[in-house]
Amino acid sequence: MQNRILLIDTSAILHILKHNKDFKRLKLNERPTYIIFNFLFRLQYLMRKVRPTVCVFAKDSHNEQAERRKIFPDYKIKRTKEKKPEQIVLDDIAYPQFTEVEENILPMLGYTNIFKTPGLEADDVIASVCKNNPSCEIIIVTTDEDMYQLLTNTVCILNARRSKYFTKQDFIEKYGIEPIDWKKVKSVGGCRTDEVPGIPGIGEKTIIKYLRQELPSHHKTYQKIKNKKYFDLIQRNKKLVILPFQGTPTYEINFNNRPTKKGIKRVGEEYDFLPIKKDFNYWYKALRGIK
Repeated sequence: MQNRILLIDTSAILHILKHNKDFKRLKLNERPTYIIFNFLFRLQYLMRKVRPTVCVFAKDSHNEQAERRKIFPDYKIKRTKEKKPEQIVLDDIAYPQFTEVEENILPMLGYTNIFKTPGLEADDVIASVCKNNPSCEIIIVTTDEDMYQLLTNTVCILNARRSKYFTKQDFIEKYGIEPIDWKKVKSVGGCRTDEVPGIPGIGEKTIIKYLRQELPSHHKTYQKIKNKKYFDLIQRNKKLVILPFQGTPTYEINFNNRPTKKGIKRVGEEYDFLPIKKDFNYWYKALRGIK
């Protein structure tokens, strides 16, 4: 039987919860466990939906931009700039819970397949797992479109916001190119969310037309892409956008790893999560993907 990996971009789910309107309504004097509980709620939902053989968690490192900034110092630079007071307040409540989930809650539950590498991003971990487990069926839980390049006949994406699957065939029908060509789109056009500039004045749709060979050689975009003055920019961007980043290690997955009864009970008791304490059997089965 083919192993099925539920591969979770942990930061993606945590940031969705951070920006949830219910979380933003919380007062500072309330116990800060909203994100922790709702992460667990999302996790049990995903386990019931996917019924994986094993669950793998990919984490950003604390200096996730470090390796890419050696190539391009302005990589994600805006994310480190001064924030508004309300953003600082929100971060002060949210980020300690992020750390609690990643460093305490998941290990307490009994999960061991929790991977990160200094200087690299969760994207790199996810790509490495996909690359090094070609015989497995892999479901990536993320909101990051950079992951499109990883889609294959055995790798699909489950959108972390809408809980909707996006397959290789869905990608081809939407864009008319192969998923492996997505990195070419990003290399030429850049990546706005990561503050990686592409060739000026060229958008995603036009690059896709170029890759589909729908642009005549005299078209200005065609000429720009072929212009030697942009060669170094494209080559630099390839190093930034291709997943996994060069030098990303291989992660050894324990396919027998499951959350434990003891761990689930401990989380329910220590954090006073009444739904877990009142209906432990449901949560135990859900977190283990049992029908």
